[in-house]
Amino acid sequence: MDGRHAEALAGLAQAHVSDILSRWSPDPDAQLNLADAAALNGSVGLNPLSPALAYLAAAHAWNGDKGQARSALYEFRRMRPCETLRTFGERLLADHQVIPGSRLFEGLRMAGLPE
Repeated sequence: MDGRHAEALAGLAQAHVSDILSRWSPDPDAQLNLADAAALNGSVGLNPLSPALAYLAAAHAWNGDKGQARSALYEFRRMRPCETLRTFGERLLADHQVIPGSRLFEGLRMAGLPE
């Protein structure tokens, strides 16, 4: 697989996570497994600056798996060591993807992303 697929895989992971964060998923555990597979086996390896790991961290936090949330956040911050909720929000607000106070932001806060 080449780098041209990274954006699509990141989008797929984010779509699965959005279903969880929006409380639309009837089976969040199964949806998280699909999101993990798309992000960890695809987009992150091809594009380490993808926000897919941040989305996973938030979804795992909301799903009650603090260990997985912290693990995903650790990997995200390893690639973006200076990222905070503020910088994440500024970057994503520019793309009109999310807003502060959303379940994504609260999940990132629960996972341990600093303000």
